[in-house]
Amino acid sequence: MKAAFQGTVYYDATCRFCTGSMDRLRPWLEPRGFVIAPFEDGAAEAAMLLRTADGVEWRGVDALLHCLRAYGWARPAAWLGTLPGIHGLLTQIYGMVAARRHCLAGACALRPPRDRGRLGWTFLAVGAVGLGFLLSRGQAPWLALWTLAVGLFLAFKGLALGALPATGRPRGWRLWAFGLAWPGMDAGAFAPGVPRASLREGFPWISLLRIVLALGLLRVLPRLTVDPVMQGVGGMVALLALLHFGCFDLLAWVWHWGGIPVTRIMQDPWVARSLDEFWGRRWNLAFSDVARAAFFRPVTRRWGAETGLLAAFLLSGLAHEWVISLPAGAGWGLPTGYFLIQGIGALWQRRIRWTGFPARLLTVAFVILPLPLLFHGPFLERCLAPAVRWWGSW
Repeated sequence: MKAAFQGTVYYDATCRFCTGSMDRLRPWLEPRGFVIAPFEDGAAEAAMLLRTADGVEWRGVDALLHCLRAYGWARPAAWLGTLPGIHGLLTQIYGMVAARRHCLAGACALRPPRDRGRLGWTFLAVGAVGLGFLLSRGQAPWLALWTLAVGLFLAFKGLALGALPATGRPRGWRLWAFGLAWPGMDAGAFAPGVPRASLREGFPWISLLRIVLALGLLRVLPRLTVDPVMQGVGGMVALLALLHFGCFDLLAWVWHWGGIPVTRIMQDPWVARSLDEFWGRRWNLAFSDVARAAFFRPVTRRWGAETGLLAAFLLSGLAHEWVISLPAGAGWGLPTGYFLIQGIGALWQRRIRWTGFPARLLTVAFVILPLPLLFHGPFLERCLAPAVRWWGSW
């Protein structure tokens, strides 16, 4: 009987020592439900990564200890490895081996050439944010919202391109297609040489239905209620159905039909069993992909996985302050507070390790109950409600 999927172990395929080690571990790990795969850019990674089935990420020694727990006879050793003194020693040993891994197979790798393109894409990202801010000055709040959002969207595109190795970035028409015709941040899907996508699903009629219903709701919403808060709430629901669950799903199908292996922005978030899974693998991957590549991984390499997780949620909070509190001119700190609650909840869930229905119920509670902090009253009244009334006046 095949073991249930436990997670994916990522390693540096540019390192002969790492590749040989994984070849020896493969017969032990795969029967236990682990999938072994190379990093997209292994040379840039400081440690191996284990991404579990519920979206939790473990690196270095913690990843090895988590794999050991899959074997009953090895669990005492895994527990010993978590003790403060022993864990610190193992972490130091792992760090020394990982830093010299290219020398362990008999030859050291040369220092890779500086990627000037990465610096250029980073400058472009900063410029897009600055330009969006300048253009939004003097605009009505609901127009400033869209101006700031477009600037942030283009900035994330630059960060996504900069996070890829120079040889893995899309060029020519593929670059323009990624930048302007796809809302996701999976730039590697547009790179030349990537295997073509196979169209395994039929036409997404449900996505088309969501688009029609969302457009209808936006049309009649000003007639259903004059309360600006209720108009804002209804407008947010309609926009999510129209864009994230409608147009973006439909566009993903079109790109798959054309052979480009993009990843859908929304991956059935209602089935998430943890906050890690909800925010990391199912909700708005356009943001989580960038946060993981440009922020979570660098912070994790230096200060650890828990700090990296909280830093990623802090970045998400600041990004939402930019497109929610800034155009509304009020509510500062509330979106950041919402995402810090998500980060603390994710760390707590890792410790209590609930499963099944209780885990899903707890995840739903953490996501939904603090939502008034994220979509606060000034934003609903000043940004979304006027946009809803404008749409309904057509």
